[in-house]
Formats: sequence, structure tokens, C-alpha cells
Amino acid sequence: MKKHSLQWPLLSMVGLLSVLVLDNHAMVVNADPNTSPDTFMKNSSVTKTQTPSATAEAPYWETNQHSNLDNHKMGDGLTSVQMKSETDESKSTKTEHIMQAPIGLDQDQSAEWLTWAKSEAANDFKTTGRVQKIVQVAATVATKRFAIGDTSVPHVDAVDVASYQNWMTQGNYNTLKSKGVKSAIVKISEGSSYANPYAKTSITYARNAGLQVGVYHYARFNSTSSAASEARKVISTMTSLGMAKSTRIFADMEDADTNVSGVGNNLRQFWSTLSAAGYTNHGVYTGGGQGQGYASAVANTVGSANTWYAAYLWTPTASSTLMNSYGFNYGAWQFSSTAYIGGTSGQNIDVSHDYSGVLGAPINLDYSPRYLGHEIASGRSESNVWSVANTD
Repeated sequence: MKKHSLQWPLLSMVGLLSVLVLDNHAMVVNADPNTSPDTFMKNSSVTKTQTPSATAEAPYWETNQHSNLDNHKMGDGLTSVQMKSETDESKSTKTEHIMQAPIGLDQDQSAEWLTWAKSEAANDFKTTGRVQKIVQVAATVATKRFAIGDTSVPHVDAVDVASYQNWMTQGNYNTLKSKGVKSAIVKISEGSSYANPYAKTSITYARNAGLQVGVYHYARFNSTSSAASEARKVISTMTSLGMAKSTRIFADMEDADTNVSGVGNNLRQFWSTLSAAGYTNHGVYTGGGQGQGYASAVANTVGSANTWYAAYLWTPTASSTLMNSYGFNYGAWQFSSTAYIGGTSGQNIDVSHDYSGVLGAPINLDYSPRYLGHEIASGRSESNVWSVANTD
């Protein structure tokens, strides 16, 4: 981020106070409390002060290489709910409202957050009369990259691959198996027309290495009719690949196109069409990019234990879990998109930790309350945790 030297004329020494941290300095801004959020930072006096301490680690958004039809970031576009939940307001007092930005936002997200924060500050001032401070911290922490098998991060139970990982060889899959990876989830299709041309090779290599194989479809449907159309694309692709009908199929629910009021019903139509063709083993992949209401709606179509949730920490540790990091109780956690296989440090791969067995061999779960909750929340990944719920 470039440093700025601003010399704005003084409009008013009374009113909202905003602290904007750029690089190693902060800019203290006094602005008219009657100024609208859109012009909040204009016509202000600026002085410099020392950078406050950084906020606690926040989640970040990283390209997950799932879509083949456009440039895509998991969680691209921050909702107001996300920005509120990830903003540090812990230093606020009765007389002073302090909002400190998450670390790790990119340039666009940082600008988006600042627009939101100025609006929040204006609203809070009108309600409480408190002095307002906005602290925007430039990212200073590098994304943690690690080799699969590194014991300083959560255990990697599964990887997911698309055409972007066509560089992977049989030897790479063998290495994954030797490092304790159990499963590979392979992208087979997207929308109603795209089929991954490398899916068959990826599936063959994974099976040869002794890995369990699941598949995923990147969804773009926004109606029940388009959902049925995409399901038919999955069916034809599964048939051409010779995949068993017992194979677990994930709907990758993250694209903004799918974020409509009837997303749950649309996804149910997708499942219904698959089930009618004999493909009844379903799971959902999603994250917070379209908001938690969206995530809940799609997760509810298969249950929490069959939901695979993406949320990336800057620096995951061996003790990090989806529950203690985010408070979510889902079956699996994609915790990084910047892992690599030893000897291929220039190539990123998505990695996940499996709590319920959703990323592994097909299992039939009893969804009664006595089986859900404690087992996932405990962060345990052994498949025998769920054996009590397996009725086969």
C-alpha cells in the first residue's frame, strides 16, 4: 500500500474523529458530524500519530481455483454482516467508538470495509454522540504456506483438485497418501456445459494411490429449472467417467449467481434430479462469501455433518479447529488454499480437515440430536467417532 501525504483544509475541529492507518502511520481526521458517509473524509484536517497495535488475526479470502468460467475468490465481496463480525470494536468505551479493520483484506476489500466503517461511524454518532475512530491496518502478515504433512497445522485429511491441478503426477498422489491424506475430491463439472477434461486422470491417479475419491460440481443455477439442467450435466459426466452411483457428489455453493431467495429450494431440485438417477450420496461445499444465511440454507439441504465449509486463517496452527476459530459445527473444514506437496512449492492446493467422515468413505448418519454436535465440536477426525451412527 502506498503512503499518502494529505494536506486538507480545516472544516471543523468538532465532531467525528477517524483514525486511518496506512503503512506505518495513522492519520487523525476531524470531520463535521453532519457530513454524509460518502463525504465523511473530505475537507478534513490531518495529522500523524503512531500506528496502534494490530487487531487479532482475522480470516482472509484467497483464490480457491474452483471456477473455470471466471476469475473467482472464495468469499469475494464482503457482506455488512461479515464486516461487522470481523471488525474489532473491543477497545470502544462509553465515550469513544473504535472500529479496527481485519488484517488481510486486499485493496478492494479494504476500500469496501472503509466505506462500511464510515457509514457505521456516522450512524453510531447519531445514536450515541460518541467520538468515532476508524483504524485501517495495512496487511503485514504473509499468508502461511506449508507442505502437506507439516504437523504445525491441522492434519490434512483431504485435498480437492480441478483442472488447475493438472500438473499433479501419480507420484504426487502417492506422496499425499504417504503423508496421511485419505481422500481426493475431484471437480467434474460446472454450470450446465463445462466438464473438467482432467477429471478422469485425477481420479485414476488418486485411486492408484489408495485415496478415497469424491467429486464436486461448481453450481451456477438460480432457479429450479437451471438446477435440474446442471444436475443432468453432472449425471452425464458421471456416466462418461464410469463413476459408481454411490460416489459422494458435492454441490459447490459459493458463486454469486446462486445467491437468490430460493437457493435452498433450487439446491433441493438439484438433489432430487440426481437422486432420481440413482445418485443419492450428497454433500455441500460452501463458505461465508454469500453470507451466513445463504450458508445455512444450503447446508440445511444435507445436514451439518454433510457440509464442508471453507474459511481460511492467515496462520493456522495444529490446535486450530472450525469450531474454535469460527464457531461453526460442520462436518469438514477447508482451512487453506496455499498448501503444497513436497517438491512442488510453487504450486498451491486446497486442503481440508474432516470431522465427520464427509470427505471420506460413504457413511449413513443418524441425524438425531444425540449424535450431532459433540462429536464435531470436539474436533476429532477419526472415522470411528461416527461408527455409532452408522446403521449399515
